[in-house]
Amino acid sequence: MANPKKKNDITLEDLARMVQKGFEETAKEKEVNLRFNEIDERLDRIERILFWDYKNRIEKLEDQVKELQTDFRQLISFKK
Repeated sequence: MANPKKKNDITLEDLARMVQKGFEETAKEKEVNLRFNEIDERLDRIERILFWDYKNRIEKLEDQVKELQTDFRQLISFKK
């Protein structure tokens, strides 16, 4: 007597659908990872641009402060 099909029996068609779904999920994960990598790269570029901009601005301010100190010292020594 042949075994009647149980509810838990998986057909080849069911297995093929499960495998296909797994491939689709893996592809979606790869797409998400690629997008995150692109976003990370863009943020890194923005961070570098901002860093160099602020670094240059701070260096200019430091130079200006040095000039003011020099001018101030000359002014004080001139008044003595």
